[in-house]
Amino acid sequence: MLQRLMLTLCLLMPPTCIPAHEPLIGVGTTLKADPIPSAKVHCLQVPLATRRHYPNPDGSCVFLSMGVSGIQSNDPKCQYLPFDSAYGTAERGGANPERVAHVCAKRAIHAYNVTGKYSIPMARYAVATGRGCAIGFDHEHFQAVWGYDYARQVWLIWDNRYPDYITEYSESEFEAMHDRSGRWVVVNERPGDRIPRPVEW
Repeated sequence: MLQRLMLTLCLLMPPTCIPAHEPLIGVGTTLKADPIPSAKVHCLQVPLATRRHYPNPDGSCVFLSMGVSGIQSNDPKCQYLPFDSAYGTAERGGANPERVAHVCAKRAIHAYNVTGKYSIPMARYAVATGRGCAIGFDHEHFQAVWGYDYARQVWLIWDNRYPDYITEYSESEFEAMHDRSGRWVVVNERPGDRIPRPVEW
């Protein structure tokens, strides 16, 4: 059973998001336009103009990904993590599960901070319930799960190195890219107010 507050299964990992490696070429397909949420496509709805405020010039990928997830969950304490705000000074630089647990406790951010074999099930849970999910994805890097296309069985991922674009990955590509970073996700406890529902026109 999922515990309220923090579910922290921390493995000591080196700080992630040292931007020394280029993303893998030939893995994933960059979309020409943002996916449209529907009964078969569950995805975040963060406008391009908003996510352009979350580029990654300094290796702060964990907190940038958590920030975008916080927008979806309408949680300003999480949304403004990478910036100076009324909720605290900016959290920048690399991070590991231990640092994230400390920051969440300090700011009273309720999140599931999960490493190991339950990371992918937690990502699926996040998509199914409309929660934001920051995820280890690519070498020493964190991105955000944008959603999942259930009809085509592809994952949708937002990369803070390229904030304008959403990229889709097959199940096997997704698992390989997640393993490349190490199995770790941070899922907002609070679901978003934008869970897609089919609408008759």
